[in-house]
Amino acid sequence: MNNYSTISEVNNIICNNNNKNISEKDISEKDIIESNLKRLETVLHSARLGIWDWYLQSNSVLFNQDWKSMIGYQMNELPDELSTWENIIHPDDKEETMIILEKHVKGETDYYTSEHRIRHKNGHYIWVLDTGKVVEYDKKNNPTRATGIHQDITKRKTLEIELIEANQSKDMFMASISHEFKNILNSIILPVQLLKMSISNPDELDDLNTIHNSANLLSSMINDILDFTKHQNNKMDLHLENVNLMDIIRDVLQLLRPEAQNKNINMKIENNTNDDFLEIIIDSSRIKQVFINLISNAIKYNKKNGFIHIKITKDLFNYKILIMDNGVGMSEDFQKKLFKPFERDPIHSKLFKGNGLGLSIAKKIITYLTVVKLNFRK
Repeated sequence: MNNYSTISEVNNIICNNNNKNISEKDISEKDIIESNLKRLETVLHSARLGIWDWYLQSNSVLFNQDWKSMIGYQMNELPDELSTWENIIHPDDKEETMIILEKHVKGETDYYTSEHRIRHKNGHYIWVLDTGKVVEYDKKNNPTRATGIHQDITKRKTLEIELIEANQSKDMFMASISHEFKNILNSIILPVQLLKMSISNPDELDDLNTIHNSANLLSSMINDILDFTKHQNNKMDLHLENVNLMDIIRDVLQLLRPEAQNKNINMKIENNTNDDFLEIIIDSSRIKQVFINLISNAIKYNKKNGFIHIKITKDLFNYKILIMDNGVGMSEDFQKKLFKPFERDPIHSKLFKGNGLGLSIAKKIITYLTVVKLNFRK
């Protein structure tokens, strides 16, 4: 058992022990921090991420070895200053990159993010994803330090550019071939129409009707494929205007009435809004295209002597258009892929002609219009 002669002696022992514990704790925390930093450095190096650390007052920038080796330089070959980066940005990208950086430094954006090209030591350019953030401010809240990373995205950008060029070539080909096809179809359709006016023999008329209907079907398929291609490439142009929804629906019914009369289908509109002028701001040709698709499907898959009932209601902010018919319906399996391109219900595909693009295009149009939602139920 230890004997201490004074209280101060005991206090000294306690203080020494506390200092020893604190010192050991500091060393332990320092080891953890250094270990974490080494681990982070290993991860960043493995990912080949270039790191930059920018001191705004002096415009000095600390670049790590991965940042410099990304563009072919050794550590001592480039000065650690902002101009090093500024001088290697591609001329076509520089203005926009600087605007993005300036907005972040001014506090207008949470992060700085830019995709641009920088010049390699060998003279070619590589694409980088450059991201960063201001991390320190002075007492007047002026930014004093920002840090970030460079990531080489050349392979991705090259692939994107090749894809864009391939799509452009495909679009040009589709436009050219469709133009030629339509010229050929018109040279068939117009003479057939004239022949139908001069022929009274029922068998001959049936043959001409078959030619006429087939040509029209092919023309419709070409238009659908062109539309589908445009929508896939996000090239739909919208022309918004004030229109009367009732006028659009009436125009579509008038257009499709001969088709409905061939099957003796009764089409009617029920307007429960108490207003004959249903004003909306929309692209009238696009929404008309949607109605044509939905109502023509209701005719095509309907029974003889069937009906199509279009019911219009309104809540506080929205119009709701319900298109009902007593057609053949669809299987539950097909309902899950109803809006997928080139999908047709195998139960009915042999009985009814089509290409499986119409509803897919209608869905794409609705997605662009955003103010409209498209739903269905059996």
